[in-house]
Amino acid sequence: FADAWEHHCVLLALTQDLWQPGNPTYASEIPSIRYSPYFLVQAVVCRTSGLDPYTMLSLAAVLNTLLLILGVRALLRSFGEERSAATALVVMVSLYGGAPHWAGSYALSDLPWHQVNPSAFSLALVLFTWALFRRFNRQGWKSPAFFAMLPLAACAMLDHPMTGVFGLLGLFVMAAAGAS
Repeated sequence: FADAWEHHCVLLALTQDLWQPGNPTYASEIPSIRYSPYFLVQAVVCRTSGLDPYTMLSLAAVLNTLLLILGVRALLRSFGEERSAATALVVMVSLYGGAPHWAGSYALSDLPWHQVNPSAFSLALVLFTWALFRRFNRQGWKSPAFFAMLPLAACAMLDHPMTGVFGLLGLFVMAAAGAS
């Protein structure tokens, strides 16, 4: 079910040739749809540090998990529910009966193989964007939250469009509901 092999191929191709990596999935010169800021940053880290792409993806999985935890905490803090963050995380990862095996799943059995994906990174960015939107909604233009939301939402959209779209839909729902 996992597509981590494709992500590894993309990162390997970008690490070997950052400017003309071609398409590692189809062995052509047409760029891969999987190229994104998420993999560009990782490729630059691999090239400058000497890390191999597999190790880089493993480190990204740990970072994405940490960002998920911090993103849930930030979002719940924006609602005054910071103390329930640990409980919410337990519910989130254990909610599924069986693992759905698709991007954006945070079922406990999916986490080990999905946390390397750009969707995991984008989900964390969406959580931070929502938390910043709550701050902006309460404080208005005197808060720098709006200007922090823009790059986070853009990066989420570029790294994993489906997660980015749902993140923007969440912003519209929060705005329509008058989340303050």
